[in-house]
Amino acid sequence: MPSGARQRKILDDLDNSPHVPFLLLIIGELQKRNYSVVVTARIVFRCGLANLFHLDYKLIGHHSGKANSAKLQVVPFVRWNWSHDLRKSRT
Repeated sequence: MPSGARQRKILDDLDNSPHVPFLLLIIGELQKRNYSVVVTARIVFRCGLANLFHLDYKLIGHHSGKANSAKLQVVPFVRWNWSHDLRKSRT
């Protein structure tokens, strides 16, 4: 990467344990291409598979239930967490 250029960042939010092995392959390829990858998961997410594969992730938010209206209330919180983490990683 040229000096002074910002590293590109990818954010992925895990919502299903079976995605972990597939995501690890993608993360490896993205890192080879000089991307920084940030992985988040909701507190309700079953992290066993992510832990087994030593996937670095950050727990955020909470499960909002089945109702779409409840999910809409969580979106601003999750977006704030993502933007806060991305800004913090720039320093």
